[in-house]
Amino acid sequence: MATHRIAVIRGDGIGIEVVEEGLKVLRAISENHPFE
Repeated sequence: MATHRIAVIRGDGIGIEVVEEGLKVLRAISENHPFE
């Protein structure tokens, strides 16, 4: 299986609140589709 890395950079052209919500989405997805 392919390996992908996701970098999280708060405030990189978007508001930090957008990044926080995106992290919530990733955490929710990880409950059914484990990843590190």
